[in-house]
Amino acid sequence: MNCAFVLLVSYKGPLLDDGALAQAVSRGANSPEFTKLCAWLVSELRLFCKLEENVQATNTEEFQLEVSGLLAEMNCPYTSLTTGDVTKRLLNQKNCLLLLSKLELQANLVSVQRFIFLHLVRCCDKVLCLI
Repeated sequence: MNCAFVLLVSYKGPLLDDGALAQAVSRGANSPEFTKLCAWLVSELRLFCKLEENVQATNTEEFQLEVSGLLAEMNCPYTSLTTGDVTKRLLNQKNCLLLLSKLELQANLVSVQRFIFLHLVRCCDKVLCLI
């Protein structure tokens, strides 16, 4: 499994080691490393987005409930992540990869939007100084 997507938002944790991410994803919500990665991605999102829900890497059940609330708040289109028994959604590899993809994509989009906004602000400041 390629860990490149995690690098895009400056993750520096232990899941960058060979095979570590694949192992964590295969264990899903039962993996402390997986839950910590998800919590970290959510914390990155919360830097730029006003989210009511927060996800912490506590125990498995709490984590799954928090993720469920977050995905509802984000209007997640993936029914496998938003319907059915909350305590079983993040116990299979496919759903865990879907969750990571969703969180990583959102974190990257927000980061790019922030970069563009800051760049535009700097450009406008320079133009205003010239006038």
